[in-house]
Amino acid sequence: QPQPPKPVVTQVKPEPTPAQNNQANAGLGKTDTFVETEQPIEPRTPDEVRSAYTANQVGVKWCFEQALKKDPTLRISRIDVTITISAQGVVSSVIMPNRGTPLSDCLTDRIRRWKFRKATEELTTQFPLIFQRG
Repeated sequence: QPQPPKPVVTQVKPEPTPAQNNQANAGLGKTDTFVETEQPIEPRTPDEVRSAYTANQVGVKWCFEQALKKDPTLRISRIDVTITISAQGVVSSVIMPNRGTPLSDCLTDRIRRWKFRKATEELTTQFPLIFQRG
């Protein structure tokens, strides 16, 4: 079980302003406390990919609706997508059938914008995109 991150406390003593230099307590400054809560780096999980898909379903649906406007006879209900997410959390590769179609181009552009947390290694995974007409 991973431990929660420990806060890091940083003290900052700002340079006094000219007005402060004229005061009796000039140069004492103040102390600010900042808490950093960066997550420890761990392998990425399939649940994170599912969460990203759920969070970005509006964009996926928009692509499908745009494709239907261009081609009302479009008969597609599922596309299997393979993505690679770099250790830095960037989608570095999107592979799907029917490349070069308006739908696949739009979906590829949308999926490449998904952001993930940093992880210990890259992850390649496949998942279905399910489409339903209005």
